[in-house]
Amino acid sequence: MSTANTTPTPAQMLAALQSQYYGMAWLALAAQAYTAEGDWNEIPMGLYTALTQIDPATQQPYTPPLPAPGQAGIDSPAALGGAWSLDWGPANGQNGDGDNSNLVYLASFRAQGNLSYADGAPYCFVVGIRGTDTSVAGKALWQQIGQDLRAFTLWSWPKLLSGGYDHLVDGKLSVPTPNTSDVSGQNGNIAHGSMLGFVKIANSTAPLNDGLPPDQASGEAVALIDALNSLLEQYPDTPVVVTGHSLGACQAQVMAAYLAWQLGGRVPVIPQVFAPPTPGDQDFVDTYQSGCPNGGFWYCSLDLVPYAYITVQAVKGKDQTERGLVWARQNLWSASQWPDGGGAGPQLPGILSDLIATIGHLVPTSYQRPAIGQQELVGALPSPAAMQAFLDGMGGRWAGYDPKGSDAQLAWQHFPPNYFQLMWAQYADSLAQYTATAYKPYPVMKKE
Repeated sequence: MSTANTTPTPAQMLAALQSQYYGMAWLALAAQAYTAEGDWNEIPMGLYTALTQIDPATQQPYTPPLPAPGQAGIDSPAALGGAWSLDWGPANGQNGDGDNSNLVYLASFRAQGNLSYADGAPYCFVVGIRGTDTSVAGKALWQQIGQDLRAFTLWSWPKLLSGGYDHLVDGKLSVPTPNTSDVSGQNGNIAHGSMLGFVKIANSTAPLNDGLPPDQASGEAVALIDALNSLLEQYPDTPVVVTGHSLGACQAQVMAAYLAWQLGGRVPVIPQVFAPPTPGDQDFVDTYQSGCPNGGFWYCSLDLVPYAYITVQAVKGKDQTERGLVWARQNLWSASQWPDGGGAGPQLPGILSDLIATIGHLVPTSYQRPAIGQQELVGALPSPAAMQAFLDGMGGRWAGYDPKGSDAQLAWQHFPPNYFQLMWAQYADSLAQYTATAYKPYPVMKKE
């Protein structure tokens, strides 16, 4: 990737940030949040390496510079001069307890400074939130599943922000409010499970990294909003992008609404969410869209997860609705055909199909998707060869899965690799091409 000769104006950069243009980059930043999945001892330094270091195998950055604006559809766009910095975190509120599904970090893309890129002016800050940690089992996995299953009950968003639930459990059930405690204009309800995950994320603390690796960071551990306050005092008017995939995308919507409220319009807050469940009702969506009028909501039409908590048109052309999960159980893959005359696609995995049949009708019909930024990616069943390559690339237990089986299909339609392919195939005219490399920890990076 070559470097562009001109520096964009703040207006040009903001226009690019608020459009689809960097969509593939935000998905890459969401995917990098999965670095060293499952082992907290490797995650902080692994994420630092993934965002800031050179891959020795290719001599290229694991996470390349952002492309300069104005190069939609170009296979090899010129880079915007700069580099990534890990400014705060990562943090997950309970470092080392085995559940890293709500991990959060704060990064920036910065121009060259006096000494290095680390002290350069940022073009943007990026809040990245990890999705489901599929490497765990036992208690930690049930904690994640619990966040999803508690979605049958919606709790008041303004009551959470005002501390009205803090007395219900041991420990905190409230979030930091250093900038304002005025909840006028904050309306709606969010899922109980989403609320519990968000409280954990918003209260997670870490020191500011000041361009250093996390294991060298010093100073007081602060919450994300306090870290942003400190950085925005130094670099006012810097836009904030909030990104995540899957469960992280659900939390990214809640986090974006919270940051827009706390930052009070000082800077644009731009959510970019991928494969997202929806966290709340229409009143919450209205609050979210009021604070975040620009952003992206990217979902694959054959991905089960974005159907989790919505209502859909049950019969095409007729005014009939159905709960998204119930509709997906009957229609999602079996209504599609495998390539080359391979027949109808698979049903959902049996355990999920049975669960939906049992409790799908209990999901409230009040959940809504945001209207802004909806980017549908029209999914299709892949060739068995493409599926096999995908599973082999995932490695571990995935390499032994049936490439035409339901579990493999769920992973294909939901995980980032297929999203990257669909985005470029269907939205190249408005996107900058962007490819990051996953970091696999070397033994020398492990903490003793």
